[in-house]
Amino acid sequence: MKKLLIILTFIGIAINSFSQFVHFFPNSNAYFSVSYFKYWFEGDTIINSYQYKKVFKQTGNPIANFDESVYYAALREDTIAERVYCIVEEDGIERLLYDFSLNVGDTISISTY
Repeated sequence: MKKLLIILTFIGIAINSFSQFVHFFPNSNAYFSVSYFKYWFEGDTIINSYQYKKVFKQTGNPIANFDESVYYAALREDTIAERVYCIVEEDGIERLLYDFSLNVGDTISISTY
């Protein structure tokens, strides 16, 4: 009887559990390399009452040197809508960067920077 109760309990947990991707940004000291560019998050900022993470950029040096970096953009994640928004420092316009809620067959519009 105990075995049956334990098995039913685990089956109930397995049926009711699900995986959820809550945070899209790393919360540790990490940087990303794209060709000769290095990007990383450092600090937060508030823009139009939304909290953004500051993105810094370094060019040219193959080793990440935080002293040579410049402010590049601000990113915010909307975990409920599963979207990531970006404000590039050049123009200050918020754009949708990623939409993780899309399904196969959905139609979207894109913008180029």
